[in-house]
Amino acid sequence: MINKYKILLSPGKYSPPNSFISIGLLAVCVALPVLLATYVYSPTVALITIGVVISLVGLIFFFDVRNFAIYIFPLIFFNTDHRLIFALVLLFFISFLAGRLQAGKLSISIVYPIVIGLIVLSGLWGVTNAYEVSEAQYLFRFNLLFPILVFVILFNLEPSNRSIEKTMRVICTFAALIGWASLIRYLIIGYTRVILGWVNFNPAGCFFGMILPFAIMSVLYEKNVGKKVRNWIILLGIFAGIFVTQSRAAYLTSFITMGIFAWKDRQVFKVMMPVFIAGALILPSLILYRLMMTFGMTSTPDWSSVGRVQIWLNSFELLPRYWLFGMGIDSYRYIYPINFPGSIVRAEHAHNVYLRWWFEYGLIGISAYFYLIIAVFIRAFKRVVEMRKENWNADDRLLLSLNIGFIASLAASMVDSPFHHPQVIILFWMFLAYQILLVRRSGKANE
Repeated sequence: MINKYKILLSPGKYSPPNSFISIGLLAVCVALPVLLATYVYSPTVALITIGVVISLVGLIFFFDVRNFAIYIFPLIFFNTDHRLIFALVLLFFISFLAGRLQAGKLSISIVYPIVIGLIVLSGLWGVTNAYEVSEAQYLFRFNLLFPILVFVILFNLEPSNRSIEKTMRVICTFAALIGWASLIRYLIIGYTRVILGWVNFNPAGCFFGMILPFAIMSVLYEKNVGKKVRNWIILLGIFAGIFVTQSRAAYLTSFITMGIFAWKDRQVFKVMMPVFIAGALILPSLILYRLMMTFGMTSTPDWSSVGRVQIWLNSFELLPRYWLFGMGIDSYRYIYPINFPGSIVRAEHAHNVYLRWWFEYGLIGISAYFYLIIAVFIRAFKRVVEMRKENWNADDRLLLSLNIGFIASLAASMVDSPFHHPQVIILFWMFLAYQILLVRRSGKANE
């Protein structure tokens, strides 16, 4: 499954890195457990981490980084511990750097460099302008710097279309396991809105919604019976995760997925409608009750929706004061209650990604984000419009599933702030990189 670097085992076109580079990379590997141990003040964690890192050193120097991206890096989506996120991103970067050095390719390309540079600079400004600097530094690293680093690595790795497909399949498989486990836990214990490995159910709902189109595609167009059964189990596990979250944003993205898919292939109704109907009949407390609450058809007031509307209206009152330079990263939670002490619900953020970006990064930051999103969306969606079911291939369907997941995440972000959770924003930047690569290859193929 994992191919060794041949250049380390036999002389070839490229020379292995010199001893200085090797020692430097190993030093970074050894420093990782020390950093973790210092953070958690636990020698046990340090010893365990050292063992893991020593095992991974061989992976970093002797195995293909592309397989690291496919089979190991997706573990980042199944535990919200920031130490794991930091470790996997760091190891991904080291393995990428080692591979580039050993291949003699020292240059790194950055697509949309000015736009990404403006986003990073706006983030730095958001840190210096923040109400609580230490928390802002954490959010800058995990919600901005690390996702962009992953984006740059993937863009330069240029994984093949089949590698992208394998990565998505690995992510969907583990997501399905989490979805099934969360549903079983709900049926046994009765805990609602608890997703194993995730602290917050709304970002988990967005995560499931982003990968749902790929899972649907895998069911619709798989001809092998055994693989089709496997894909059905994965798809139902992802739906189980969506149902347990009780996230109406996730339900919304599911229907958006169904609508866009139906535009290209109405077979999607044969997959999604039976699942939703069966889910509503079998799990009415998870689906029907939540939807009825939205329309005031239950005895329990929908404070969540009412509170969101109030937060949005109040946010527009605040915006004239902060529209140009913002208020700093994560400052909203401190500034909002001072200005609106009588709010129905506690406002940790604006419950809208775009408003939150504007408040945190200012006009330049939100403009740069919008430019990047719109530029990638237009390029990908233009190719999607050109697709015809009669002659599309696996690459077209892969791009379609990623583009739909991308659109779904943008829609979910209108009513919440899922992009301010590391796993979701990392997946979002991965989708950006994948779509750029797929559109570029599609264009070359059509020339």
